[in-house]
Amino acid sequence: MSNKVYSIDCDFGSFGGKILLSKFENDKMTLEEVHRFFFNSYKN
Repeated sequence: MSNKVYSIDCDFGSFGGKILLSKFENDKMTLEEVHRFFFNSYKN
């Protein structure tokens, strides 16, 4: 029987970011990008 552990990771940058899904199973880690977004910059 294998143990599976999932986590959701957020990476925020200056102009956008991404949401990642991490999966740990059988001493291996996989990382999958599930969403990417951009920030709107406004100047006054």
